[in-house]
Amino acid sequence: MNDARGHFYHGHKKPPPLKKLPPTDANLQLHVLRAHLQMLLWKAADQRDPPEEARNIANFGWNIEGSAITPAVSTAPVAPQALLDAVSCSCTAECKACSGTRCSCNSTGLSCTD
Repeated sequence: MNDARGHFYHGHKKPPPLKKLPPTDANLQLHVLRAHLQMLLWKAADQRDPPEEARNIANFGWNIEGSAITPAVSTAPVAPQALLDAVSCSCTAECKACSGTRCSCNSTGLSCTD
C-alpha cells in the first residue's frame, strides 16, 4: 500500500499499533544514558561518594532547573513524516486525554501527543 508519496497505511481502516513502535533513536540514546548512570550508582552503592563521572547527571540525560530534575526529551521528530500523515488525532482537546472515537490516540489507549 505504498504510493508515490510514501503513505504506507493510507487506505487501511485500522491504524498501525502505536504501542508497539520503538522509541526514536534520540530518545533511546537518552534512556541508555540514564540507565548507565543508574548502573554506575548501583556499583558504587557501598562507597561514601558517587563516582566522579556520575556527579554531573546532566551528562546522563537529565535536565536540572533549580531544584527540579527531569528526564531530558529529544527534540527530534517523533516519527517519520509518512507515519505522522497516516496517524493523526482528530480531536480538539489540547494536552488532555481524549474520549472521542475519532481520536486515533484514544482508540489505541494512548494520550494525545504530537
